[in-house]
Amino acid sequence: MDSFGFISVKEIEKLMDEDTFLICCILANNEIGTIQNIHEVSTLAKQHNVLVMSDCVQAFGKIPINVKEMGVDYATFSAHKLYGPKGVGGLYAKISSPLFPFIHGGHQEEGMRAGTESVHNIAGFGKACNQVNKQISYSNDIKLLKEHFIEQLKIVKPDILVNSPSENCLSNTISVSLPDISSRELMMMLDYYGISVSSGSACSTQLNKPSHVLKAIGLSDKLADETIRISLGKDTKKTDINYVIKIIVKYLKNIN
Repeated sequence: MDSFGFISVKEIEKLMDEDTFLICCILANNEIGTIQNIHEVSTLAKQHNVLVMSDCVQAFGKIPINVKEMGVDYATFSAHKLYGPKGVGGLYAKISSPLFPFIHGGHQEEGMRAGTESVHNIAGFGKACNQVNKQISYSNDIKLLKEHFIEQLKIVKPDILVNSPSENCLSNTISVSLPDISSRELMMMLDYYGISVSSGSACSTQLNKPSHVLKAIGLSDKLADETIRISLGKDTKKTDINYVIKIIVKYLKNIN
């Protein structure tokens, strides 16, 4: 992949052999926001009679998703990305693609997953899905806030490195490296003032090691440790962005 996390289909093909039966590719990266061209991956896979699964969780409700246009065999989704309940998700499987249950016993969910269904979570997921187009409509406004944040941050610290691409990127996701700034110390100060950011994905926040995503795009261990990830939402306002910048300025003054 390149320095913004875009994968190379040619490199994927080099990794394939006669035993390859499935390619898994995330649609949008959950740390830096990079949106992959899954259709290209699917086209390659079809040439080799290989199945494709795409993790669409992070992109869900942020960009339009058409599994037929993407050409995937499987796609996964999660309700909480639509402000729905946590702990429930969805799996798309093309009718012609093989699918076998891992949890056996009862015949719930058309025999695909045994066990009592979490009806309230499923209902909440369905309700959230009704709002998906509304969620996507916020993207332009959120992108403007993202651009404002980056512009203001460059004013107070001109040497920042923006790891998120300017195009083909989720509007709400910002990954930025601040050279010679401890991300842990900055995160602690932001947290003290009621601002939640992370140094990587929410799934690996507690791991005391550099993000594998940041390492994969070429960042050194040091620069990876100087990186924060900020996620914007439908309720984020310009005043919120200005407040974050104000606290970052306060932190920079304290360490100088």
